[in-house]
Amino acid sequence: MGAEESKPIPPEVEELLQRMPCLKDYSTQVALLAHHDQLHLLNDWDPKDTDEIKSFFDQLQVLQENYAGGIGRYIERARKLLKDAADGKTPFDGYIPEIPKGCTLQFASDEYKKMEQIGLETTPYLGFVLVAGGLGERLGFSGIKIALPTELVTGKFYMQLFVESILSMQKEAIVSFILFCSFCLVELCPPDEFMTFVEINRRR
Repeated sequence: MGAEESKPIPPEVEELLQRMPCLKDYSTQVALLAHHDQLHLLNDWDPKDTDEIKSFFDQLQVLQENYAGGIGRYIERARKLLKDAADGKTPFDGYIPEIPKGCTLQFASDEYKKMEQIGLETTPYLGFVLVAGGLGERLGFSGIKIALPTELVTGKFYMQLFVESILSMQKEAIVSFILFCSFCLVELCPPDEFMTFVEINRRR
């Protein structure tokens, strides 16, 4: 987990490991949490709940390896954002919101077909960003919202529908313009939901 792995285990970590032997298999991660003053996260754990403990440290490992700068950078950024929010700071200071100009298209009209053709011509250069933060608690769902089914016959969930739609556009662009293209889909989600997202894509 980076250069911090080679550092000696701090006394407070040694004390915690003696008090909770179930954490000994995760001593490196525990030391990482101590390095960033996050040992309080472990204070109220039940030593018998080994599944929850393993799940937590698995997520911590993924976060450390995949978030730019690791958990240290994540905590640093989170603290800055919270302080800015408390101080009333916003990155949008000085900006004036405006309603963009647009038009309403009637399906299958000449104008619709014209705009559709223009859109098709740009598809080889498209990338897609899916902002999918948040769980579905208000919907009575324990997972991330993009794992909700779009309908009940096939159980196809939203992420699958998004991907299939994008692949359909990619196929149409290749057929229409005899031009190879491969679209890029970027998924933006909080680190604590990352493992769920990975598992959904693994199963499908």
